[in-house]
Amino acid sequence: QSVKGEQEYQTLLRSMFVYEYQDEQGRWFGINPALAETEKFRTLVL
Repeated sequence: QSVKGEQEYQTLLRSMFVYEYQDEQGRWFGINPALAETEKFRTLVL
């Protein structure tokens, strides 16, 4: 997954739409699991 720029990335993190994860292999992010379960999100993705 990618975000266009640092400002957009920081906005998404602060809004809690995405979560940032980090381990010894690197850094990545994913959609908030609670948001991913909503019907509105599912219809946007499909």
